[in-house]
Amino acid sequence: HLAVGIFDPTKPPTPKAIIPFFTEHREAHLRQVEKYADYLLFGTRNSLRRDDDFLPTPEEAMYLLAAIWLHDIGMISGIIPNDIVGPDTKWDAIRRTHEIRASQYIQLLWAQNCSWDDAQRKILAEICIYHRRSHDLSKMGRPRIAGHFGYGDIRRRELAAILRLADACHVDGSRAPGDLKNLYTVFGMPTA
Repeated sequence: HLAVGIFDPTKPPTPKAIIPFFTEHREAHLRQVEKYADYLLFGTRNSLRRDDDFLPTPEEAMYLLAAIWLHDIGMISGIIPNDIVGPDTKWDAIRRTHEIRASQYIQLLWAQNCSWDDAQRKILAEICIYHRRSHDLSKMGRPRIAGHFGYGDIRRRELAAILRLADACHVDGSRAPGDLKNLYTVFGMPTA
């Protein structure tokens, strides 16, 4: 539950604040994304699985689960050195680049919270970057990288696609399109 602590404004680094408008990106959202990823991968008890269905290795499952819980940490102002936290926070810029910010945090600062090596953090960071549809999965580079634990290659492209789809599946009352937020902003309506 290291990721939950990152979203807690009272735990270091402080000060920090999470993006204030519309879409909830805290623990409830992350739990729902995990639930949808589980459903996408394993279906229901009554679903039919085929032999060629994608099934993650234990190592891939570790990366996917970590990416689920860390993909939106870039929405937090104050986790990257020199972030501005307060009334001058540039929330639109943070929203637009949150996947890159998450990648920076994972590669530079996640080492303080876990014992993953540089190569493992790079894989995790890349999966988080490609959770956004603004990044073309076909441009990910080598779609497979040798794993660390003897389970074979890590299929990063597939893991990023599952995360992207599970994230998109979480559409409820706490999740509204960015266009609606922009419309509210134009008319001076509160978005927090």
